[in-house]
Amino acid sequence: MRHQDYVMEMPQSGERFRGRENMRAFQRARSDHSTLPRSLQLRRVLVKEGLWVVEAVIDYGGGQVFDVVLISELRDGKMWRAQWVERMEPWVPDHVFLAQFAMIMLSLVSMNSRGSRVGGLMPPVPSR
Repeated sequence: MRHQDYVMEMPQSGERFRGRENMRAFQRARSDHSTLPRSLQLRRVLVKEGLWVVEAVIDYGGGQVFDVVLISELRDGKMWRAQWVERMEPWVPDHVFLAQFAMIMLSLVSMNSRGSRVGGLMPPVPSR
């Protein structure tokens, strides 16, 4: 049961739903377009003074298995605030990003070798 002032945050996607009706609308819309999980395995549930932390593994099939954590605060015996976090694959930069980053670093080093301060972050390289 959700509190009237329920707030759900999904920090990885930047989504935030305020109000239990908005959360219901999101779930209804999503249920038309998403695959239901094949299984949900609870790893552990921690409860302390109106705070619940639920760790689980969701298997959608086809190799789509996600570790998730739901952090929920209760108010008046109902879910009031919640955060849903999924473990995501680590970000691996592509070759274009790496090339651009290398060019920026080379230009900073080049500027620094001429005795200028780069944004106040790096001291000038002593001349020999």
